[in-house]
Amino acid sequence: QQQQQQKASLEQQGKPESPSEDSHTSVDALTTLQDQLAAQRDDNTLLKAEIRELQDMLAVERQAHDESADLFADRIRALESDLQEARAKLEKIRIATIDLHS
Repeated sequence: QQQQQQKASLEQQGKPESPSEDSHTSVDALTTLQDQLAAQRDDNTLLKAEIRELQDMLAVERQAHDESADLFADRIRALESDLQEARAKLEKIRIATIDLHS
């Protein structure tokens, strides 16, 4: 009767009846944890590869953006230079027009 009470108590606590069952359960739990760890490592490896790929893509995008910004800045400088030349020509025309009317 005492053995049955111990067995019932152990079952309520989720513990196996004998040390060999306890050992088997621990081995199963350890194996499960090792499998989960291996799966997590695989996931981490895949995530690291994805991160590297995204970083490479970002670097390419940044370079393209920088090149585009440089081209845009060059074009602005060229337009500003053209504008200054046009203003100088207009000023010459204005002066020539004033001279003609004088």
